Amino acid sequence: MVDCGSAIVIWDSASLYFWLSARNPAGSSNGTLSLLIARAAALAHERGLVFDTDGFGSHRSGAFLAKFGFAPVVRPYVSHGRAIWKLCHVVSSALRGERDDRHYRF
Repeated sequence: MVDCGSAIVIWDSASLYFWLSARNPAGSSNGTLSLLIARAAALAHERGLVFDTDGFGSHRSGAFLAKFGFAPVVRPYVSHGRAIWKLCHVVSSALRGERDDRHYRF
């Protein structure tokens, strides 16, 4: 038997993250990724966790994940900002705590 694909999933008390996947192009089809995602989603469901793919890079990827019945959640990231915005973000996060709907990449 040849391994056709594998995935690394990481979880905590709230979410299961589909972190990394790989497949053997010689011994698998495109269905291998679908099976890996379906199994990871089932594991998240069994454990009562949110299934998180950490976003997708294109509309095709979003359409692919929608076929599994996943509802996309918008998590905007700020990639660039002035120093004053960075300061406001740090102060606001310290006072109010981190928010799931706002992220900043330093």
